[in-house]
Amino acid sequence: METIDKDGLLECLKQSKFAEQFDNQVTFPIKYKLNSLKITSPTSLYTILDKLRFWMCDLPKEIYSYLIFAENNRVKLDFSNFKDYCHETLVGYAKKLKYFTKFREYVKENKSKKHILLMKLYKLKQEEYCLSQNYDMSSDIEEMQYELNIYKSHKQREQIGDMSMYMLDSFAKLVNYTNPNINLDGLTNNIDKNKLGDMLYKMYITPNKKN
Repeated sequence: METIDKDGLLECLKQSKFAEQFDNQVTFPIKYKLNSLKITSPTSLYTILDKLRFWMCDLPKEIYSYLIFAENNRVKLDFSNFKDYCHETLVGYAKKLKYFTKFREYVKENKSKKHILLMKLYKLKQEEYCLSQNYDMSSDIEEMQYELNIYKSHKQREQIGDMSMYMLDSFAKLVNYTNPNINLDGLTNNIDKNKLGDMLYKMYITPNKKN
């Protein structure tokens, strides 16, 4: 056992329910002596919590500070041995920190995605592509993505139309060369490249996207 003046106790221990039972000096088992609230690991956290449980005091700010540190550094904590002491507070605070961390990561990821989309849309604008509206970091990310998807779809249709026209022209030249009696000059003159690209896009690209 050890006896110590109340003035020699840590501030949180002075206000504990155990210390309130004494006037000037406090007597307690020496294994529950607590000189510092410095926490460097889960083990030191559990040791301090065990001593605080004996003193029956409220959780000091150092405990909450370490919980924040543990969450930020992905340190796993287990409070199953403290179901009789501030268990709901410890677990509840840890859960709130996890939710906050997930939310913070979501916001960070969302900002990163927005930035990338914004740069792509800005590039399209520089290329004189007509956007439906002016976008910035406050714009809705789904609307930004939808705008970009429309452009990609439009670009694919153009590319399909160009490639199809090129293949038809090449086919006509090949037939003219191999069969002098057949003349396919002007085969593509009456074909609308945009309509052809749109038709082929709907036939081959759109069904694959749905699947």
